[in-house]
Amino acid sequence: MKHFGTKTLETKNLILRKIQNGDYKTAFKNYCSDVDVTDYVLWEVHKNEEDTKELFSLWMNTYDEEDTYKWV
Repeated sequence: MKHFGTKTLETKNLILRKIQNGDYKTAFKNYCSDVDVTDYVLWEVHKNEEDTKELFSLWMNTYDEEDTYKWV
């Protein structure tokens, strides 16, 4: 399989793009702090924005790898 990494994907109703600085605030508010949502992901519910900021920072540091796929 040839990997292409996290590229922007866009349809009429949806845009998936790489994580950017500052996205952690909205992500924390909308889903990272929601225990019902985090039942379906590989990480624990976030207690504060700093938890989300740290995770997003780790993910953003892997964008140079072609087999990384992390979108918002």
